[in-house]
Amino acid sequence: MRLFKLNNLIWILYIFYIFSIVAFGDRSEYYLISNVTFLILIVLMIIYVWPNILHIKKTQLLFLPFAIFCFASCIWSYSFDNSIIRTITVFELVILFIVLCQYLQKTKEVMRYYLGFAIAGAVVSVYTVVFYGGISGLREILIDQTRLGEELVNSNTLAMFLSISSCIFLLLFLERKRWLYLLPVLLTVAIIALTGSKKGIIDIGLGFLFTILLGQSKSKTPKFITWMIRLVFFGLVVYFCWQLPIFNTIRLRLEMMFATIFESSASNTTDYSTLQRQALIQIGMEQFFKTPVLGVGIDASGFLGKLAINSATYLHNNYVELLATGGIVGFLMYYVPFIKIFISNWKTYKYSMCSRISIVVLLLQFINDSAAVQYASKLTYVVAALAFAACYECCVTQKDISRS
Repeated sequence: MRLFKLNNLIWILYIFYIFSIVAFGDRSEYYLISNVTFLILIVLMIIYVWPNILHIKKTQLLFLPFAIFCFASCIWSYSFDNSIIRTITVFELVILFIVLCQYLQKTKEVMRYYLGFAIAGAVVSVYTVVFYGGISGLREILIDQTRLGEELVNSNTLAMFLSISSCIFLLLFLERKRWLYLLPVLLTVAIIALTGSKKGIIDIGLGFLFTILLGQSKSKTPKFITWMIRLVFFGLVVYFCWQLPIFNTIRLRLEMMFATIFESSASNTTDYSTLQRQALIQIGMEQFFKTPVLGVGIDASGFLGKLAINSATYLHNNYVELLATGGIVGFLMYYVPFIKIFISNWKTYKYSMCSRISIVVLLLQFINDSAAVQYASKLTYVVAALAFAACYECCVTQKDISRS
């Protein structure tokens, strides 16, 4: 009974922790809340799995080589202080990954924790509505065509997180046929639209497409026909929703982005954020070709940002960031574990809803890496742990079935 109660407490604390990462992520006055929640969560999960935590499996150490590489890169780093701080963060996140994997493998509650991740997104959406003064406040943002989220948290961070939450709810709706799962989807999509985030709307479009293609149906209708019906319905919904005023800001920003990319001169339609990112990516790749093996040291990209835009900023692209600061060695140490986890889930997606969700979430992770630096993000390692535990849980279930 005690373990059961502790189990529920950990789940609730986990939801709050995911909420705190997003809602409090850019406000230093709330850092303590999120950090204390992290420590309590880790301690409670260790208590729950004790003494199994002392018997860590090799497969759970997937990201340890990357953390060790980050520490080693401090030796040749162009910015030692930045590298050591980032290294400490990565080690903390590797610990989170290991402990969460141990806990999920013992409890076999991966689906529950994916649902908790989605619920945290719904809670963040409600919190956002309240933060901006309710429906009337959101209406003012819509009328003024300003971007929601800048006062609360980075708009892109908010939108990308909510897109993952929406995809989880949508897949649950498609497979469990419970309309209750659609309500948070409507709310989260509305918030994403108001953020004006190009990443967010691309995530929603591609994420929903992946979800529709991977979602399993218990209907006797042939799978191909089911896919076609879903795709046609999805296309119609997208077409009519795209005409709504709530998507005005995103439409304008996407038009500016495409004009900037494909037009040689676009005086009135220049997307300066796109130009800035292009400059950072270019100089990051130039640095990679100069130091292709080990890079310039983890998180030492600030001096590259100064060269590109006269600002000590990261490179806004996870692939380029790792290639420039970690070289091909650091790049592979980070991405090989993700590729292994993705392949393992791909092998089991027909039998496991958790694996299907994992594939959708990991695909969005790979897409977002092209426009954001996420290798030291807390959400990244939570997603990795969930996806790792999902394929493990499915393999264990298949073994039990074969034995019986």
